[in-house]
Amino acid sequence: MLHSHKEQRSGIEFPATIGRYKRGKVTSNEPEPGKAGVAISYRSDDAEVTVYVRALGDDVGQTSAYFLQDSLAGIKALEAQGIYSNVKIYGSIPDKERAGWKSAVFSSSFSNGFIILFIYCKVASEYLVKIRATTSNPKSDLLLTILESLQDIVDHASMEP
Repeated sequence: MLHSHKEQRSGIEFPATIGRYKRGKVTSNEPEPGKAGVAISYRSDDAEVTVYVRALGDDVGQTSAYFLQDSLAGIKALEAQGIYSNVKIYGSIPDKERAGWKSAVFSSSFSNGFIILFIYCKVASEYLVKIRATTSNPKSDLLLTILESLQDIVDHASMEP
């Protein structure tokens, strides 16, 4: 039986399951030198959700909006490397956005089809959190539920002393 995972930098407790999503591996993640963190994955039949957490480090003063723009620039770089193709960025989801979070949706073509990716970014206290969801079924209520649940978990943890 899986137990919850407490992320060391932030103290956030990530449950073993959220609805039909089961937590997978917790792995090290360092997208750029000096920006080490962890990636916590959740999977269901129709989507994969990954939460990235890393220390704020030298990014003191960074906003959630800047963090999102930096993440979207990374996606365009991955497209230039051929990892994504036909990327279309749709910008924020204002009616779904919470205080402190910035979000965007983008689509991409793959050899095996078309996917939609949701990105939610937050600068919280001394750490950065990014939630990325990948699906071919963007209207899934289950997907929206896990995205809301993960934001609740982060928001609650960032309010604790």
